[in-house]
Amino acid sequence: MRVEIEVKRHGFYPRGGGEIHVRIFPGKLKPLNLTERGLLRKISVTSFASHHLKTTRVAERMLDGFTQVITDAQTHCTYVDAPSPGCFIASRAGYENSIIGADALGKRGKRAEDVGQEAARSLKVAIESNAPIDQWMVDQIIPYMALAACQTGEPSIIKVPSLTKHAETNIWVVKKLLPVEFDFDEGLLHCRKREQ
Repeated sequence: MRVEIEVKRHGFYPRGGGEIHVRIFPGKLKPLNLTERGLLRKISVTSFASHHLKTTRVAERMLDGFTQVITDAQTHCTYVDAPSPGCFIASRAGYENSIIGADALGKRGKRAEDVGQEAARSLKVAIESNAPIDQWMVDQIIPYMALAACQTGEPSIIKVPSLTKHAETNIWVVKKLLPVEFDFDEGLLHCRKREQ
């Protein structure tokens, strides 16, 4: 499967106005076996701020906060046109077999440096988990694990940092829709097709 994402316009609360175009090219599902993330290739972070915040250097200050926690990241900042002022920072750690990420959203009254530090601390926790996916990906990948198990008859296994309430709820929903079973043991999430 291949996905192309194009940001046409950024938007921030309260006026919004953001627009993205997404093209999804379907592929064939196969069982997932992701228990090792491999060697770290790079950590990168990008800060985005609306043009309203350029004079106060908000995008640069978010990066300053981030690099106080994670010093060896490749950094980039950009200012965008948007109807309302706003900012966010997105980071990722790229490994041989996977990518993990963390982000943080700015808000009125919150220091830009604190936004950057929040994202960096979150990414640091994900890195220290040694799991090949981050906590936000766990509940998102569950439907794909189940579909792959149903279509191929082969189990999927993924090492996860934790099993959140969101993930547990998603497992419950998926089991109502598809004939699959999930097991979680010592950080490994298993999904297999249920015997009929």
